[in-house]
Amino acid sequence: MFRLGLRSCFSGERQLARWFSERKMPLVPFPADFPAKYEPRETERGIYDWWMSQKLFQANRESAKPSFSMILPPPNVTGVLHIGHALTCAIQDSIARWKKMSGYEVAWVPGQDHAGIATQVVVEKMLQKEKGVTRHDLGRENFVKEVYKWKESCGHRIYEQLKRMGVSLDWSRDFFTMDSQRNDAVTEAFVRLFDAQLIYRDTRMVNWCPALKTAISDIEVDVDELAGPTELWIPSSRGKPEKCTFGVIYTIGYVVQGSDEILRVSTTRPETILGDTGLAVHPKDARYKHLIGKFVASPVHDRIIPIVGDALLVDPEFGTGVVKITPAHDPNDFECGKRHGLAQVSVFTDDGLIASGVAAGYDSLTRFDARSKILADLDNHGLFFGKTDNPMRIARCSRTGDIIEPMVKAQWFVKCADIATSASRLVESDAIEIVPREHRDTWFRWMNGIHDWCISRQLWWGHRVPAYKVVFAGDAHTVRVESWIVAKSRDDALAKARLKYGSAQCFDLVQDEDVLDTWFSSAVLPLSAFGWPNMESADLKRFYPLSLMETGSDILFFWVARMVMLCTFLDGRGPFTRVLLHPVVRDSQGRKMSKSLGNVIDPLHVMDGISLPDLTSGLLKSNLDAREVEKATKNLKKEFPEGIEQCGADALRLCLVDYLVQGRQINMDIQRVVSARNFAQKVWQATRFCLPHLTFSACDARADEWLLLSDHLLERWILSRLQSALQACNHALQEGSISDASRNLHEFFVSDFCDVYIEISKTVLYDENVESSRKTHTKMVLYTVLSSCLRAFHPFMPFVTEVLWYHLLKSVDKLDVHKSLMMCTFPSGQEFQAPQLQSDSRQVTILLDVIRSARGLKQLRSPKATECIIACGDSSDRELLSAFSKHICSLARFSTVRFVSDGCSLQGVIRRVVSTGVTVFLPMSAEAVQTDLIRLKKKQADIECQLAMLDRKTKNPAYGSRVPQAVQETDAARIEQLQAELSAVEKDRSEIQQ
Repeated sequence: MFRLGLRSCFSGERQLARWFSERKMPLVPFPADFPAKYEPRETERGIYDWWMSQKLFQANRESAKPSFSMILPPPNVTGVLHIGHALTCAIQDSIARWKKMSGYEVAWVPGQDHAGIATQVVVEKMLQKEKGVTRHDLGRENFVKEVYKWKESCGHRIYEQLKRMGVSLDWSRDFFTMDSQRNDAVTEAFVRLFDAQLIYRDTRMVNWCPALKTAISDIEVDVDELAGPTELWIPSSRGKPEKCTFGVIYTIGYVVQGSDEILRVSTTRPETILGDTGLAVHPKDARYKHLIGKFVASPVHDRIIPIVGDALLVDPEFGTGVVKITPAHDPNDFECGKRHGLAQVSVFTDDGLIASGVAAGYDSLTRFDARSKILADLDNHGLFFGKTDNPMRIARCSRTGDIIEPMVKAQWFVKCADIATSASRLVESDAIEIVPREHRDTWFRWMNGIHDWCISRQLWWGHRVPAYKVVFAGDAHTVRVESWIVAKSRDDALAKARLKYGSAQCFDLVQDEDVLDTWFSSAVLPLSAFGWPNMESADLKRFYPLSLMETGSDILFFWVARMVMLCTFLDGRGPFTRVLLHPVVRDSQGRKMSKSLGNVIDPLHVMDGISLPDLTSGLLKSNLDAREVEKATKNLKKEFPEGIEQCGADALRLCLVDYLVQGRQINMDIQRVVSARNFAQKVWQATRFCLPHLTFSACDARADEWLLLSDHLLERWILSRLQSALQACNHALQEGSISDASRNLHEFFVSDFCDVYIEISKTVLYDENVESSRKTHTKMVLYTVLSSCLRAFHPFMPFVTEVLWYHLLKSVDKLDVHKSLMMCTFPSGQEFQAPQLQSDSRQVTILLDVIRSARGLKQLRSPKATECIIACGDSSDRELLSAFSKHICSLARFSTVRFVSDGCSLQGVIRRVVSTGVTVFLPMSAEAVQTDLIRLKKKQADIECQLAMLDRKTKNPAYGSRVPQAVQETDAARIEQLQAELSAVEKDRSEIQQ
């Protein structure tokens, strides 16, 4: 073990334990001696339990501090967390710790979401795989018990993952979206909305998943962009998945009644011919307007259907100009059918089979078996005119992969127009601020075009719809209008029904079997998490509205907008004052993360490391079928051929935060986490260098007070740079630019503190001829900068900074100052405010550019025989840089520094223009000059070739319509990157003087 040069009063474990015992403090989980090497797992071990034992995360509602509140978007209890959750945790914990260190009482509330559809799917798969039973075999009550068992097991794993990531969540306020308090809130919200006539029941077109046998929301629909014929595997009601071809359009014929004329119609869904109740043409289309009002015979059964004129549905320039109308299975046809009074014929059963009695010979076929039979029958009758390739979009259920079937179903809906207008006004007036601001356009576009929200789901897992159907005695032979009573309980519903129908009526109440959309319960979370509808809740008074809602940009509408709409209606106030959105995480190739692709990353695998065999073996324990396991295994071997290195929680968090600069999409590369771990190692080693030189006497005085009187420019410069970095960090955090905040600190610590000041400090500390007061000044600055950096880095890297802070205070005998680094004050940068520091900073920044340029070049002549040449046109610049010539030589490893008035006549050098009046010339050998020119010319040609290829690709006429949006974004980012690289190469070539 590395031993500190300073022998403190804590020389062993027993003394340390006694010291904490006397102060009634939990024994800290840190080694008595400072380990020489940074080991993430060893560093992080036990720290979270220590934080918890001190109740550092628990918000005190009685505190006089200003409040700051957030909710962690509750993870679904469907399995383990993935990198997307880790990103959310890294951002929110950085903000929570920063706010706590800035003097706020922080209530950051954790919870878990029951995730109706997603959880029901995984539990059904588990039951089928492990017990060979379905939910129908168990019955609703027993199935729900199985889901709760799953929730307990899965929920425990999720919370363990969160704790391993170091999140400072207030566990005393933990919730589950199906617990009694949340259930009361959801019921209350539904009843209030219904009583205000904002919830109603209607028969409308919905997204239907035959595999799940339920309606699903838009966010649970994935859209596949197909360039042409594509075979897709889909679930089948027959048990085994089936393969079907999409990306094809078929041309079929309809015979006009009373003539031999055949109208040709193109369709991508021949199976829906069974539900056709009309054909449509454009009223002004000369080819067909004489047929409007006439009829055609259905080509697959004896139904006679009308020809109607409809300018809204038909584009006469597209296809044949004739459109088949299937009102029960297409949203546009549904509206057209209403306009013309066409019948709605439901073709499919809830599980995707052809309904009985629709057409002879087709009963109980799957949709796609029916497609094949229909095409064969049409061909036999001479009414099939071939097929052609057709780029198209296929809507699939994100949970099952099944093809979405538009179906007309009776469902519960929320009227959204009025509450969406109120929500829009809050954003328009900046009562709710959306960051980044470019998402405001998306917000207003969605709100202005909003449709009513289908909130019922045909599931067994979720909040039961608090609606009761009134069933009258003797109704078997009496047709009555369907009647529903909405109430908080069955007793309330019975009282309402008796009031409405009279006590003499004989009736029964049957609660709706459906459950509510998970997004409905999630929409009231800002209120329910703090005790609503109990208006006397102390938490509700103290912490509502939320200070910040941070979440992924992909659910701005599906969750954020719905929270604003419902909470504003229920409480009269917006649920939060600020929304901070982060990008969607994808894999390194830009693909959406999916278990079946094998590119979903468990944060624990990154923190602890995992081998490729262990990664692939985990797939065998999943609910994926054999085909998906094979595909995922292949992708894992490609994505992680050597497995994943151990990186630790701090590195993962820092890497994810740094990724935020990418914009709306993060392409996750594990190697960047490794780089972040290397940075943590650098912080560790920098601290290890500083500690032996730090003593109580050296660090007791305030460095900033001494600096106002000091004539040591280097010390003044480093503190000025620290001030700038800290102020930039605080400003970025205030603006919600988390990546800018961490990057400013990172650049300062590496480039200014480690690469410059620490290196120069060695020449002071190790030189026996340097006077002691000069060494003391240097030690003071080392302590000041290091302590400030550890505090500033803590929100981003809580584990390693906590350990280093402990050893720093221990080295200077200040261990009893704070229980934890989290209880310290976040540095503002104002500590070093002095006018002269800022003016000096500008001049010394020029010097740093010189040093960095010199050290970054690989083709320089032998350092021992070269000199750094600086051309200065201003005497003050020359005077300043001359004072640092010794340090330039030391850092850049030149023999001398020479100042000239003009370096234009110099040869065999690289020219670097640092600023107006200051140019640096770095000598190179003749061979190195030629080698570098050849290298740069080759690199330039390669970049230009790549740009030309991308230019041809993106200018293809079909690029915008056929290439997926994610690929287009990747191409645009690549073009921007290549153009920047090309500019840099051209600049490098111009700066070589031969």
